[in-house]
Order: sequence, then structure tokens, then C-alpha cells
Amino acid sequence: MCAALSVPNVSQIGGQIYQSTAIRGLTGALAAKGFSQTEIQGAVAGAQSALFESLDGELRNRAIVAVTNAMQMKFVMVPIAGAAMIIAAVVMKNERLFGGPAVAVGG
Repeated sequence: MCAALSVPNVSQIGGQIYQSTAIRGLTGALAAKGFSQTEIQGAVAGAQSALFESLDGELRNRAIVAVTNAMQMKFVMVPIAGAAMIIAAVVMKNERLFGGPAVAVGG
């Protein structure tokens, strides 16, 4: 049961890493062009973004590099987060959660 619960948590960590890294990268790449935070978040979300349609040349290349770097970071950080979870589990004190013997339920 614990392993089943940790899988979605690791997935959520990866999604958050991607979003925050991509938003930070695109905000930096498009700093002087006047795009709103909502437009940048829409581009990161992958919606049919008017932002990417309006970019051309070097600015478009910088935006694409920002998004692909965020994707790469996700694939680096998720295994690191998983390893940190395993290390934390190994170093935790091993003790019973409830006192007394285990009781079978349901006959």
C-alpha cells in the first residue's frame, strides 16, 4: 500500500518540477517582450498557445530551449526525489504503529 501511495507523489513532484522550471525559464527568455504570467503559464501547460505562435526566430528558439530544459530537469529530479524517499524510509526508526498483536478481520 505504501508503494502505491508513493508513485503518485513522485509523479506530482515531477509535474511541479517541470512547471516551475519551465515558467522560470520562459519568463527569463521572454523577459522584455511584455507577455503576461498567464500567457507564459498557458504555453507551459501545452495549450494551443498564442504565445508560441507569436514568436519567431531567435526568441522562439530561446523559448523552446527553456521548455526542453525544464523537461530534462524533470527526468533528473524525479529519480533524485525517489532516492531521497528511499533513504528517508531506510533511516526511519522501525517501530509498530499500534501496540498489541495483529488481529484478522472478516473471518
